Amino acid sequence: MQKYIIDLYYFKMVQVGAYGTDVPLPVVACRKRLTQYNAAWQNIQYKQKRTFHIPTSPVSRVVGGVYGAARRNHIHFERLPSALHPDDVYSWSHPVDVTTFLDFTFCPEQDLLITVHYK
Repeated sequence: MQKYIIDLYYFKMVQVGAYGTDVPLPVVACRKRLTQYNAAWQNIQYKQKRTFHIPTSPVSRVVGGVYGAARRNHIHFERLPSALHPDDVYSWSHPVDVTTFLDFTFCPEQDLLITVHYK
């Protein structure tokens, strides 16, 4: 357990439960996942490649696994699939006034959307 805590500190991460639960994984599994995660970033490795169709836009963002694209009269959001949940697809839209719309940003963790408009 001590080595895992040191590894978390070294990689500047915090321990969380398994996806969708608060049940902790065994320490051995956690260290293995942490090592795999670090190796993937160091060597730019990925476990799978997926192609999916999302609307494109000159004003778009990817934040926290969510893609957002400004369209004609709305901002379209789509949660990107993960290796653990490849079929977990969810999308939604938020209306905007296109006559004054300039830009947007968002934070999925805070359920926050910020739009910039002309005055």
